[in-house]
Amino acid sequence: MTHEEFVKEWLEKQIPLVAKGEGLVRYVANVATSRRGEEPPFDGIAELYFKDRETFEKRLKTPESDAVRAHIYSIIDHKDPIVVPRRYVVEPEISNEIRIEE
Repeated sequence: MTHEEFVKEWLEKQIPLVAKGEGLVRYVANVATSRRGEEPPFDGIAELYFKDRETFEKRLKTPESDAVRAHIYSIIDHKDPIVVPRRYVVEPEISNEIRIEE
């Protein structure tokens, strides 16, 4: 599957599947672009935001999540998603302090 085919599948099929389930607060699709004319080493990174860890864990056990996993595993090579439960955020317009979000 080409990068363009993957992105089309991701944006047109995967994201609507993810959006169907409950508990999702925000979804960000970061599509990789080529650099210096080379293919990017990965197609993109998805950021899924939930109210809290408990909501996320509950969502993982739903039939909707089973459908999401089945679809994404049919189009990606990497089968082990990375979960980041803590983020370090700086918003210079508000403060230069590092805020931890869990």
